[in-house]
Amino acid sequence: MASRTLGKVFFSHVHEDADCAEKITTWLQYNLNHGIECFSASDAGILRPGTMWAEEIKKALQDADLLIVLVSPNSLQREWIYFEAGCGFVRDIPVIPVCCGGITKADLTPPLSLLQALNLPEESIKLIRAVANVSGMTAVRRPTKLLLPALTNSKFIWKPHP
Repeated sequence: MASRTLGKVFFSHVHEDADCAEKITTWLQYNLNHGIECFSASDAGILRPGTMWAEEIKKALQDADLLIVLVSPNSLQREWIYFEAGCGFVRDIPVIPVCCGGITKADLTPPLSLLQALNLPEESIKLIRAVANVSGMTAVRRPTKLLLPALTNSKFIWKPHP
């Protein structure tokens, strides 16, 4: 029996949102029967001490089938998520901004607003479907509810657009 290739998902986020990123990746893996491989730089098992972290992130970006960008009050003003999103865009792989912590699709500006974004947890089922589709999966279990932690570490004062 041939082994199935797992879909590779790169999860872009800032370190202040590591708990939220972990919840989403764990939730996705559970609901997709562990049929995906998630790269999240905050995952302690991925970037161990002494690792050339920039090279590991570069390799993960090159190998990814899908890029999820976590957009929160913590990350909206941070360049790194835009840099990683641009890598996915140039590679012509799906890049999905997922908004949470009070940020919504309406708050996004270019370049992220040019991409079809999702509001979490309200549109969590759409995220499962998008990841399953890219991973070549057709059937998933009945999704569980996505419970996100409060994002209270924001260093930035975020105000919605008028």
